[in-house]
This record gives sequence, C-alpha cells and structure tokens, in this order.
Amino acid sequence: MKVDMVLLYDIIIILFIGLLMVLSSLGGFIMFSDNFIDGSIMFIKQIVIAIIGLLIMIGLSKVDYSYFKKYSKIFYIISVLLLILVLIVGKGKGVRRWLILGPMSFQPSELAKYSLVIFLAAIYDSKKDMIDKLQVRLLYFYLPIAITIGLIILEPNFGTTFVIGFISITILFIMGFDVRELGIIVLLTMIVLSIGIMMKPYARMRIMGFFNSKGTNIPTAQSQYSLFAIGSGKLFGLGLGNGMTKLFFLPRAYTDFIFSVIGEELGFIGSIVLVVAYLVMIIRGMKIARRATDYFCCYASYGIVIIISYYIIFNILVALKLFPITGLPLPLVSVGGSSLIITLIAMGILLSISRNNNGVNLNENSFDSIRRNRRSYISWNPLGK
Repeated sequence: MKVDMVLLYDIIIILFIGLLMVLSSLGGFIMFSDNFIDGSIMFIKQIVIAIIGLLIMIGLSKVDYSYFKKYSKIFYIISVLLLILVLIVGKGKGVRRWLILGPMSFQPSELAKYSLVIFLAAIYDSKKDMIDKLQVRLLYFYLPIAITIGLIILEPNFGTTFVIGFISITILFIMGFDVRELGIIVLLTMIVLSIGIMMKPYARMRIMGFFNSKGTNIPTAQSQYSLFAIGSGKLFGLGLGNGMTKLFFLPRAYTDFIFSVIGEELGFIGSIVLVVAYLVMIIRGMKIARRATDYFCCYASYGIVIIISYYIIFNILVALKLFPITGLPLPLVSVGGSSLIITLIAMGILLSISRNNNGVNLNENSFDSIRRNRRSYISWNPLGK
C-alpha cells in the first residue's frame, strides 16, 4: 500500500508556506537586531531542520506501524526521563523548559505529548478487555497522564499543560471512558492550573490582560497589535514582507503570533488558504483513523490529529484575541526546531499507518454509539468488532 499522498503533499505545502512566513516575520528581527547574523542563522536553521524533518518523516512512513506500537512504552519512558532532566538542568527565561545540546536546544514537552498519546493507544490495544476495571484505568491511563502533566507544570509551562490535559480528555472520551471520571480529571486539572497560575505573576498577567482589553501590560498590548495586524491585511494583505506590525509591536512574531503576520501580509484570502490546508491535514488524518485495522492505529491516528488540531485552534484563537496568550506554536509554520521536527516525526507515524491500512472501513454507526452508551467504560467500538 502507498502512503496517503494527499496528506504528504499537504504537509509539504504547509511547510513551504511556513518557511516563507518565517523569512518574512524574521525581517524585523534581522533588520533591527544588534547582530544581523542572528536572524539569518535562525532562518537557515529552520530550513535545515525542515529538510531533516521531512527526510525523517518519509523514512518513518516506510516503517511498519507495529514497531511504533512495540516500542511505545520505551518512547514514553524516555519522554518522562527527559521531562525530569529538564527540571534539573533545563534552561529558559525564568523557567526550565529547554535542554541545551551544544549549539541546539530541545524542548522535551514537545516529545512528551506525542509519546503519551501513542503510549495510550498501545495500552488500549493490549488492555482493552480489562479496561472495565478501575485499577487498570488508574494505572495504565490516568497515572501516565498525571505524570506527564505534573512534570510539565513544574517547568512551569501552563499553556502546554492546559493543551495536553485537553488532548488527554479528548482521546479518553473517544476511547469511551465514562464522562463522570473524565469530569473529575478536568476539575482536578483546572484546580492545579489555577493554583499554578496564581503563583506565577507572568501567567497571572496574561489571564488578566485577556479580560482587561484597556490594560497597558505587555500581553494586552501584544493581543491588541495582533488583532490590528490581521485587520490591516483586509482581503488580500499588504504583500509578503510588507507588514509593519512585526517590526515594532509584536516581539517574536515569528513564533506565537506568526498567524498575525500571515493575516497582515497575505490578508483574509491567504489566511483562509492556510486554514484550508490545515483542514485537509485534519480530514485526511481522521480518515486514516476511521479506516484503521486495529485499535492502536485508530487511537494513535486520532491522538496525532487531536494534538495538531488543538495547537492550530488555540494559536489562531490567541492571534484573534479570543483566548489568553498560551505560547503555543502554529504547527509546521512557527519558528521552533523542537516543535517542527517532532511534528514531522508524528506525521511520519501517521503516514506509516496510512500505508499499512488494508482499506477496512469502520462501522458507520460506531460514532453514534458513543452518545448512546456513555455509561459503559468501553462503550464505543470504533472498529465495529
């Protein structure tokens, strides 16, 4: 079987758009930086990482998906060890999120979210006949999620903690877990997040800035300028490289607020083109999940798609000032070596699953059963078996 070529070409298109916008959004950094070389090196690194990531993605697409299932526990353990290591020797601006590896840096939380959902998919596949037991759910599902979230919140990284919590709840819901248990998890996660946010002034400022549109603090100003940039682009934009907001008003526009640069320079039309490309990626990923031949393929595919979807949604919502600043990158577009290469690795796994599908469609009534039988812990059988 061939890989999903539509998905492959779509990934390349998004990556190309991303590199163009990174070059444009880095313009202000290069122009006004004390060191012209810094911005140029940043762009070159992004290109190199994109090429390496593409090669890894294509290589992984040729690997049988059973290897990812077989070694999922090892991947998860490695990600946990890296999360522990970053708390000990990690670097960051007042936080511990990065491991410095010579000239490169790596953010373990980027790996953790994908290794977690792949691990959960593998565990479901092997323990599906025992998930009605509370101790099995606690030990093999809730505990790994709690460990991952707990280590990330200690960095602290509240945006990633929030999204991983959201991702975990969604994948467990799709697996058919009882909504009462999931409700308890949501409540506990929100309590822990709220306590953490109250203890960190910068996080508290972001939340307060979101609700106080007339404030003068930096998060409020960033959100206002982001909205201004998108609005000034109108229908067709100011032209690639012609945006002004990135030069003076949006620090690090090439990361969290790169969608604002897209809106300003490519306009509504350009923004919609990118959103449509993302929708194609999501739809193709969902199709791969629905045509899965076993539980691992099904839930690993859903997990990868859910992660990508939430990162896209929350990044765009932040740019439109519809959500507090989270610091989440726009997948395959924002500057960030860790995010880019890990996302491409995840896409390689998804392509591998698509290549190994034998074309068996899911029971078309499977998705309706989740609403009818929510009281059972494993109420939804997505493979119709």
